[in-house]
Amino acid sequence: MQGLMKLEERAGHTAIPFAMHDAKNDGTPWSRYFVSPLDTSRPHWGLGALSQAKRALWSTEAKTKMGRLIDDFRPDVVHAHNLYTHLSPSPLAACKERGVPVVMTVNDYGIVSANYGLWGNGRPVDPQRAGILSTTRSRFIKHSAVASFTLASLFAFQRLWKMYESYVDVFVPCSQFVRDALITVGYPADRIVVQHLFAEPFMVDEAYPAERKKKFVLFAGRLEDYKGVQTLIEAGRALPDVEIRIVGTGPQEAMFRKMAGSAANIRFVGFVPGRQLWGMMREAVAVVVPSIWYEPFGLVAVEAMAQSTPVIVSDRGGLPEIVQDGVSGLVFKGGDAKDLRKKIELLLGDAKKCQTMGKAARERAWAISNPQEHLAKIIDLYIKVQAGPNIHR
Repeated sequence: MQGLMKLEERAGHTAIPFAMHDAKNDGTPWSRYFVSPLDTSRPHWGLGALSQAKRALWSTEAKTKMGRLIDDFRPDVVHAHNLYTHLSPSPLAACKERGVPVVMTVNDYGIVSANYGLWGNGRPVDPQRAGILSTTRSRFIKHSAVASFTLASLFAFQRLWKMYESYVDVFVPCSQFVRDALITVGYPADRIVVQHLFAEPFMVDEAYPAERKKKFVLFAGRLEDYKGVQTLIEAGRALPDVEIRIVGTGPQEAMFRKMAGSAANIRFVGFVPGRQLWGMMREAVAVVVPSIWYEPFGLVAVEAMAQSTPVIVSDRGGLPEIVQDGVSGLVFKGGDAKDLRKKIELLLGDAKKCQTMGKAARERAWAISNPQEHLAKIIDLYIKVQAGPNIHR
């Protein structure tokens, strides 16, 4: 969201944030409209749980403050991102009451299923089968059945009353895969427009020569099983001469370190900030995105491709939409370490192919995720949604 706001402001538009108070927020004069903080880091009990559930279902405070912001600022359009439990759908009602059109970006499955990761018990979850009972059993919230049941029940109520469809004019999923998931659970296809995320490296970096690559393979992401780190480790153990760098932290890091064991070629690097990470991507011979959940888009893959680095991605979610298999990267069967190993060997064993793919990767990333075109499409959508409901004209 902040990246898009920067693009809009650079183009001469005024972008006003509306969010929840949080110590991590950047300072802004508009924070007087922000809603009070909500602690979702742990399950709540008793009155605390009831209060949290009520707010997730419908926050009166959020609706009131959004109404004040609209009255004071009079925006042409509201662009919503990730409302869910912190703000609820209520701010959208304030927009509707005042005749302000709403565009909503959908970068995850938060309005598709209560189990917004579509992941439970170590495997992907079919959104059509993510009902209250199965969602509760998955314990997807803090490993708590009570918390999972509560959120699943609230989500079912919101879907029953079509709270998002009632207030959002256009849904903007980040991939065709997410679009299909929205339609599968009942969202109207004629109010959905796919818009890939843009790659921020294009805002600051030039192309990086493929011949300056070093012989290591990179993973960057949260260290949890749904990201497929275990698949990469298994493949890496079978490639002792290939350095595997694993960037990131997460609750299952200790488990992954144990899996890697004494393999000297597998290095855990820890957290690496944005631009420094992009630098590592430039130097890598390939970046692997081995997700076994339904990755909504795969921004890490696009960021790597923007550095002229070919990527090896699993066939899950929106990832195959990014990579032209055999042209700008390679696609392997999610969860299949042997297939991943073969794809790594294919790239490392052919320097010319790797260089050609790196060039094609940057061209592909620019074609689908360059910031200027992203902004132009978003502004065009703003104009169309103000003109009326027919956004596909």
